[in-house]
Amino acid sequence: MSNKNLQKNPGSPGKNPPNLKKAFLLFGACVLTSVIYFGVIAVSEAISQARGIPFYFPISIVYIVLTGIGVCAMIVVNAGMGSVPPEPSQLPQKWDDEKKERFINSFEKRKKVVKTLAFWVIAFIVPVAIDLMQIWLEGLFKK
Repeated sequence: MSNKNLQKNPGSPGKNPPNLKKAFLLFGACVLTSVIYFGVIAVSEAISQARGIPFYFPISIVYIVLTGIGVCAMIVVNAGMGSVPPEPSQLPQKWDDEKKERFINSFEKRKKVVKTLAFWVIAFIVPVAIDLMQIWLEGLFKK
């Protein structure tokens, strides 16, 4: 294999995959949101024990609502489009050419916003999924 082939193939041995940095950032964001999530649960339990009365901060509900808002924002910002910008003929006929041009030109910016929203949606889903999995497994092995 020549050096030329190594340069063309970014996933070849000896080179870092291009998405490795993104994967580490996502992992870090998941760790951060998990520490906050489980930290709030631990503080709620400590307050309950210290006061002798049940205290529950609905962190799971907060995370689920934030995730839902993020998903809805992704749908709105993405405008129902795929990974390629639409042709002017695919846009509403009542739009003038200037509005169609602005919409098509905003595609890359909206795509970046959706990627950022997806990043944080995943980061908020992970701790809730871990918590639910833990509850499910505890119930499964208690029997």
